[in-house]
Amino acid sequence: MRFQDIPGMDDVKLKLTSSVNNNTLAHAQLLAGKPGAWNLPLALAFSAYIHCENRNDHDACGQCGSCSQHEKFIHPDVSYVFPLTSQKGVKSDDVISRNYLKNFRSFLSENPYRDIEDWAAYIEGENKSFNISKEESRQIIQNLSLKSFTGGFKIVIIWLPEYMHINAANGILKVLEEPAEKTLFLLVSQNSDRLLTTILSRTRQIQIRNPKDIEIKDWLKSKMDLSDEKAAQLSLSSDGNISSLLKILEQKDDMVMDFFRKWLLACYRLDQRKMIEYADSFGKMNKVIHRSFFSYGQNVMRDCLLIISKAHSTELISDSYKEFVIKLAALLNISKIELFSQQLGETAYYLERNANSKLAFLNMSVKMAHLFRK
Repeated sequence: MRFQDIPGMDDVKLKLTSSVNNNTLAHAQLLAGKPGAWNLPLALAFSAYIHCENRNDHDACGQCGSCSQHEKFIHPDVSYVFPLTSQKGVKSDDVISRNYLKNFRSFLSENPYRDIEDWAAYIEGENKSFNISKEESRQIIQNLSLKSFTGGFKIVIIWLPEYMHINAANGILKVLEEPAEKTLFLLVSQNSDRLLTTILSRTRQIQIRNPKDIEIKDWLKSKMDLSDEKAAQLSLSSDGNISSLLKILEQKDDMVMDFFRKWLLACYRLDQRKMIEYADSFGKMNKVIHRSFFSYGQNVMRDCLLIISKAHSTELISDSYKEFVIKLAALLNISKIELFSQQLGETAYYLERNANSKLAFLNMSVKMAHLFRK
């Protein structure tokens, strides 16, 4: 992973590379962002840049021995720490990152734009509790007591440190505050509010924004060989979360967009039979599709509001999407859009807290149908 593989984020890339080139590298850094932010790819590219034998001012060379090792996630001076869950037939003390490194390398090699749900599915740990155990903190300290293999920086990448057990977090406080020379901690968080203040106070925090629609669109076109229209539609449904977007691509496609439009038409027509059918279908979908549905719906409401306000930019909008939004906006007003968005947000909130998806969706459908008639 190199910086050139990550669209945009020029300000963050400059901050990271300048800290190396100006010798102002903080020994513990927190790359904090929301789910879907590209902080893990940035951490991987940053560690490759630090170890690169022929780096320039802006990026690693991608060709030296160190870059080759980073490409395969096998550089001897990089340790990876990540959440795990109990495994059948495995003692709890053995459930540490070192013993699952092969799995994690394969996981990253397939796609570094991922989240805890992807990881849970990858190691068949869905519906289980994940954490970074106290034993893991002992392993970190032990690894850092060894000399660097290459004479350069020893880097510890802790992915999702918010999953650290309180004893694990307390166990690394001293080494986090006073590490050995040429030691770098990169904490990659998707929910930094859950971190202990003692951890936060010992790190230099770098906020990583979610990618913009145009950045995701360009990334999709270059990496997935998609048409301009297809990439534009998908970027609009992503809500800046490439992890969720890739899951939709894996499940093939325009399903969310098509489902949303047909469902909304059923609500408009007060077609009760169809509304019940869509609720049944929604109840059988997984959480990834649920989140994408609500994200897409909120984007639609946003674009309707912009059209009504005559402030819409069509830079990213495909012809089919534009036609759909313009027709929908003609049926709404600012007050209705606010109420529609509120219903989408409330239902998404309830589902995240494990409400019955079929009933919650049907309840929302009925309310949406009545809102059309207000």
